[in-house]
Amino acid sequence: MLTLCNKDFRSTDAMTTYYRGAGVDTYWHSRDARASGFSAQMPGAAGGRQTIINHINNQLTSTSPYISMTRSYEVAEHYARYFGRDHPSPARPAFVYEVEFDPVPAGLQLLDPIIEIAKTLNSPLAPPPFYQHNGAPDVLLAVVRESVLPNILRTPVRNPGVPAGNLPHISDNLRALVRALRDAEVLAYVAIPQNCVRQRYAIE
Repeated sequence: MLTLCNKDFRSTDAMTTYYRGAGVDTYWHSRDARASGFSAQMPGAAGGRQTIINHINNQLTSTSPYISMTRSYEVAEHYARYFGRDHPSPARPAFVYEVEFDPVPAGLQLLDPIIEIAKTLNSPLAPPPFYQHNGAPDVLLAVVRESVLPNILRTPVRNPGVPAGNLPHISDNLRALVRALRDAEVLAYVAIPQNCVRQRYAIE
């Protein structure tokens, strides 16, 4: 059983704050996590590296035991504003939840996806497939903003003596690592207690 956060304990050193966006008409927009806490869509699903990658890359949250949070209020606001089923307005605002661990409740598992994915990466001497890309330096910019810079990932890479080769190699591991860094993402496993959900900000 999870031990709920202690609202009376306000040590700045122990306190850790995260954010979670809820776009208009999404699940946590119509349900107030301040009253219920957050729960994963599939709490009984198997976790692990591939589940984390699918959660991050393909938004497969319906089969995931994880709950995404971010260190960055701006990232959460971006998701709340642009990833709902409608645009927020004064009449129907989106929300950003503030989640505070003060300290982390006993039994609650927080995972850094960068660390979890990196644990499984091959040695630099391992044969292909490798997780690194083989393109130009701006390839990572395209992975960060794929919808804005799609042409970079459609440009064949150059190799010695070859004017143009295949498209850049972007592994699922690399895509998940870059996106997790982009979103300052941390995953909670299965549930976040109600007492840890401190505030909800309206995004109009």
